[in-house]
Amino acid sequence: LKGVDPAGGTPPLLEDGGQVIVGADAVIEHLFRLYAPTSELPPPAEPEIQSRASSLLAATLRRGRGVALSPRALLGVSPELSLFSYEGNQFCRLVREVLCELDLPYTLLSAGKGSPRRSQLLDRSGATTCPHLVDDTAGVSLGESADIVAYLLATYAAPASEGD
Repeated sequence: LKGVDPAGGTPPLLEDGGQVIVGADAVIEHLFRLYAPTSELPPPAEPEIQSRASSLLAATLRRGRGVALSPRALLGVSPELSLFSYEGNQFCRLVREVLCELDLPYTLLSAGKGSPRRSQLLDRSGATTCPHLVDDTAGVSLGESADIVAYLLATYAAPASEGD
């Protein structure tokens, strides 16, 4: 899942099997059509306005974290990172914000309750708690959001300057 469409379309953009799907509704329809066990799209979990409002509120309370590149970002760094995460977890959000601020590409492994990826996470880490970061480049596997954030900043960010 990419953040922006190079042709200037509406984010999000999904590249899947050589196809490029643009826009939230089109991405959701594509994912359910190809990967859901049923062909019926489920009803929305909450009205669109409420969903957007709650997302905006979370971003506002976090003072724009995760929406802009950090001055500490080392551009051109491409480690092999995977993040076991799920949307409703505030600790996962903290890690995703730092990944975005440092412009680090990563594979998101959605591991909400009931997900088959939970067993992968258990096999890898001995627990099913999220977030969990795997850095295959360095051979590192970490749980706990504070530890993950500290690791990302120490490993993939420029040193902090006065006032950072």
